[in-house]
Amino acid sequence: MSDPTTTQVGGDHYRKMAIQPEAFIHANGIGFHEGNVIKYLCRWRSKAGVEDLRKAIHYIELLIKHEIEEAEKRNTALYLINAMKDGRLVPKNTSDTTQSQ
Repeated sequence: MSDPTTTQVGGDHYRKMAIQPEAFIHANGIGFHEGNVIKYLCRWRSKAGVEDLRKAIHYIELLIKHEIEEAEKRNTALYLINAMKDGRLVPKNTSDTTQSQ
């Protein structure tokens, strides 16, 4: 098997770069959405032009959507925890084993 870091399938737009996006993304532990943004921004001039810029924008929009959703989940969880602590919310007792006969 050949070394995958020295070959490129579908062109040479990454091989021309001093630091390939894949190596940078991997070395820095960058996530999926951020990695795709980096990839498309690095190659747009040598591969798909404005289409790659649109793809980068799309991944930024996805990242923003996911970050907002996660923040809302964290805020909801924090609100519920605080409400339980100060008595505004009392958890429903689900372990009640009494049965009406």
